[in-house]
Amino acid sequence: MNFQYIMKIVRNHTDCCLREVNTRLWGVTLIFLRIKKLNSRGVYESST
Repeated sequence: MNFQYIMKIVRNHTDCCLREVNTRLWGVTLIFLRIKKLNSRGVYESST
């Protein structure tokens, strides 16, 4: 086991984890924006 091989594995693993976290964050952001849009629409409709 040489050092470069270990670093390559670690880098691949972290890339995979970061991609997974980014996907999850993006999903949460989309849900949040959708809820916010629904809320603003509800407020707008109730105010008119």
